[in-house]
Amino acid sequence: MTSKEQPPLPAQKQISKCPCGHDRSHFMVEPEKTYTTWGWFWNLFGVSATPIYIHYRCRKCHTKFDETSDPDILKRHM
Repeated sequence: MTSKEQPPLPAQKQISKCPCGHDRSHFMVEPEKTYTTWGWFWNLFGVSATPIYIHYRCRKCHTKFDETSDPDILKRHM
């Protein structure tokens, strides 16, 4: 690589939106959490469990449009 060449920029991740135009941080979007069997067990007794997966659904158009299993995001939804 010569001094004039620039390294390629990383591709930006597209932000998923529902047909209404809401993204996962909009107040009309509800996270639907998925737990393991033990996670449901502990939730029944009032102990907070970390979900294993989150789907995001718009409350207006009822569309599931995004999902995550990122541990940092899952801990925020505990």
